[in-house]
Amino acid sequence: MRRTLILVVALIAVGVPGLMADVLPLNTWESFFWDDGGTLPSATTPATWTFTTTAPTQLQVTDGFNIGDEFSVQVAGTVNTTFNTSAINPALDGTLGSGSTGPTSWADTDYSHGAINLGPGTYTVTLDIIRNAAGFTAGGAFIQDTTAAPEPGTVALLLTVLAGVGFSLRRKQQAGS
Repeated sequence: MRRTLILVVALIAVGVPGLMADVLPLNTWESFFWDDGGTLPSATTPATWTFTTTAPTQLQVTDGFNIGDEFSVQVAGTVNTTFNTSAINPALDGTLGSGSTGPTSWADTDYSHGAINLGPGTYTVTLDIIRNAAGFTAGGAFIQDTTAAPEPGTVALLLTVLAGVGFSLRRKQQAGS
């Protein structure tokens, strides 16, 4: 009986990875800045980040402040890939947008952005600037990883299963006494 309980708990833990502890802070935007013609890293923020996630995550990169910067994002780890952030509207190149924070920049479609879905693993992310906003040799942008929180229905199902297993074990113990 004890083996059955251990097997059920192990299967639930493997089948519902979003319920396990996540080593990344959820939905935290990291800002990064550069100067001198788009040279990264700047003196204060590196262009390379390493993180580990135990649950599926989406890596998001968005331009900020002045519209027009575009990036190449290299991801090395469980998945090795490169993606470029989206092109911008040439009429808005070099203008000041509404994006002074990660969430406002991500929500504003005038900014260049990109995202990739990643599975559990350890990743190193490197950002290269492939284009500066018109008239600028400096800029700023934002990066974050978002780990999906489990849906309330998933948590309720897990609790129901665990309660059923506990009830079943108790009944068998009482019947055996």
